[in-house]
Amino acid sequence: MMRNLTTHAAAFLRRTGLLAPLPARSPDFVVVGAQKSGTTSLAAWLAEHPSCWIASEKEVHYFDLAYRRGFAWYRTRFGKAPADRLAGEVTPYYLFHPLVAGRMAAALPDSKIVAILRDPVARAVSGYLHSRRYHGEARPFEQALADEDRAISEDLAQLAKDPLAPCDALQTRSYRARGLYAEQLARYFERFPRAQVHVMFFEELVSSPEPTLDTLCGFLGIAPHRSRLPWRNERAGDAREVPESTLKSLREFYREPNARLAALLGRPLPW
Repeated sequence: MMRNLTTHAAAFLRRTGLLAPLPARSPDFVVVGAQKSGTTSLAAWLAEHPSCWIASEKEVHYFDLAYRRGFAWYRTRFGKAPADRLAGEVTPYYLFHPLVAGRMAAALPDSKIVAILRDPVARAVSGYLHSRRYHGEARPFEQALADEDRAISEDLAQLAKDPLAPCDALQTRSYRARGLYAEQLARYFERFPRAQVHVMFFEELVSSPEPTLDTLCGFLGIAPHRSRLPWRNERAGDAREVPESTLKSLREFYREPNARLAALLGRPLPW
C-alpha cells in the first residue's frame, strides 16, 4: 500500500512540475576490465580529462549485478554529464561476466568499449590478494586455484537457470579464469565492430603512459591530455607469499591462452 502511494505521489509531482524527472543519457564509452589491471587509476585519469565525465560510482555494475534495475535506471547514472563531454563508466567485472557483452551490445550498440589487460599471472596473484584482504578469502592460493573450476562451473550452471543470479565465485573467486582474455574479448569482437573496441595493456600504461594514453584519446576522439596518471589500489597484499612453484604452474597454464590472445589481437604481448 505504502509503495503504491509513494509511486502515485511521485507521478503527481512530476505531472505538476514539482518533481523533475531524473536526467538520462547513455554512456559514450565503457571500460570493461580486466580487474586488477589499472582500471581504478585509468578511471581517475579519465575523470580529470576536460573532455570526459565518469559516473560517480566508477563501477556502475548495471550489466552484471544490477541488470534487474532496467536500462532507464542505468541511463540516469550519466544524466549529470555535461553535454560537451564524453560520458563513461568503468566496471572491471564486465569483461569476465559471460552475459555482459550481449546485454551491452543490445543496449549500447554505438558505444566504444575499452579493455585493459595485464600479465595473467600477476593479475591472478593480485586478484587473490585483493579477495583475501576485502572479500574474506582464507584459503591458501594453491587451494583456491584447485577449487576454482568447480565453483565457477556451479555459478555458470546457476546463471543458465537464472540470468540474474548472484555468482560469488565468478565475481570474487575467479583468480585464474579471469586471465583467459582471448575468450572474453571474443564475446565483444563478435558483437561490436572491431573499430569500436580498444585493447590496452597495463604493462604499457606503466612503462609508457603518455603514448598509451594518447592512443586511448585518439580512439575516443578527444585531444591528448597531459596529466600525471594517478596510481590507485597499488597495495592489496604481498606477492612474495605465493610460492614460486605456483607461479611456475600458472605461467605454464597461460602459455597456450596467451598465444591465442596474441593471434586474436595480431600483436605480441608485453609480458
